[in-house]
Amino acid sequence: MKISKQTKFRFEAIEYLVLWEGGVNASRLSRLFGVKPHVIVKAIADYRALHSDNLIYDAQDPEKIFIATDVFRPMYISNSWNAYINFVISIGNEHIKQLYGDGTITELLTPLIGPTPSIVSTLLKAIRQNKSVRILYRSRSNPKGMERVIVPTALGNDGIRWHIRAYCFYRNRFSDFNLNRISESVIGNKVTLADEDHEWTTFVDIVVNAHPTLNADEKSLVLNDFGYDDKFTLRVRGALADYTIQYYRLGRDPDLCSPQKHPLIVENIDELSPYLFKSEVL
Repeated sequence: MKISKQTKFRFEAIEYLVLWEGGVNASRLSRLFGVKPHVIVKAIADYRALHSDNLIYDAQDPEKIFIATDVFRPMYISNSWNAYINFVISIGNEHIKQLYGDGTITELLTPLIGPTPSIVSTLLKAIRQNKSVRILYRSRSNPKGMERVIVPTALGNDGIRWHIRAYCFYRNRFSDFNLNRISESVIGNKVTLADEDHEWTTFVDIVVNAHPTLNADEKSLVLNDFGYDDKFTLRVRGALADYTIQYYRLGRDPDLCSPQKHPLIVENIDELSPYLFKSEVL
């Protein structure tokens, strides 16, 4: 059965509320979407008609809600926490405020100020048209700015800042440029790159484990902070490996880092060495 985008969106909401909030009813959905309960109640009926094994009505619950059955299986969403948080924060502020109280579920970190639209639009145009861009780029080695000619290829995020991935004619290699450090951007000529950005196109595995000096209970604790019972793997682009290690504050050498500052370490740091930053500063 083909369903509309609106219906699919409402089905997603049903599954998010059932999975993460313990149940759903018409009043919750109406608050979420800003419509009358009698309008949204059809979405629940339609969902149950299509997926009869997923929901059951709990008349004993004082909230009178539909809850997940023992065989509940999400059909429209992933079961990740981040997916739920992104969903409920993006459209559910009134839902959170009325059901739980203002500020009960909120993003704690204030994002940094983003890059300038005129800079980004020039870079994206250059990507679309395979053109070079002349930029004025500030760095630790050139805080006043240095002119560079680059060929941008992709946008990436290090967890905090946004970067443009580009071929740099000054370095004669692919590099990352912090978007907030670009103060000028002028589009140039069409360029065909002879080299491939292998660090960007290659995916690598970062094997994360507890610091070996921790005892069994401590290891279990710090691994569980990330939702794991044993060592785990983060699969990332090679170009983003070092950013990922920094973002999660992972230790690189257990002999040189303390378990207090770096309770989690990278087990395969030697394998990742081709993708880690050199001492050279952009």
